[in-house]
Amino acid sequence: MQRISFAVGLGYVLIAAAAWGFTPNPACVQDAIKTKWSCKRACNQDFIEAKDLCHSVDHACADSCRAAREACVAPILAPVEACIDACNATRDAARAQCRTLYDKGTPEWDQCIDAAQVVAFVCRDTCRENVDAAGLAQCRDTYRSCIVLCPPASN
Repeated sequence: MQRISFAVGLGYVLIAAAAWGFTPNPACVQDAIKTKWSCKRACNQDFIEAKDLCHSVDHACADSCRAAREACVAPILAPVEACIDACNATRDAARAQCRTLYDKGTPEWDQCIDAAQVVAFVCRDTCRENVDAAGLAQCRDTYRSCIVLCPPASN
């Protein structure tokens, strides 16, 4: 199987697009992506409100419990996120070194990139395993206690 470079493949797409009367419009695509994410956020909020109603829990009270839970887990997860960021930075540096040492598409390049990705995966996995599970459990228990104390939803 022959590999087609990205530039050649993109060229074929642009030629075909021109033949069909298609004009690329990256700004429009970015606007559509923003609209999609805006819709997703609104739908998620509607879902949370509906779920609170289904559980007969006052939405404002439940929201305050969720905010408290987020505040509780943030300092616990911050070191994990920093650790993962460091793993990804190391991976990116290793990939850059692979690009300088080997020609793209060669078996050596593939092995070098694969090795960098495996090391990063193990690193991120270690970060996640070292999370303060007891702290997260305490946040969860506090959240559950808070939700139980919320008044019933008003229909």
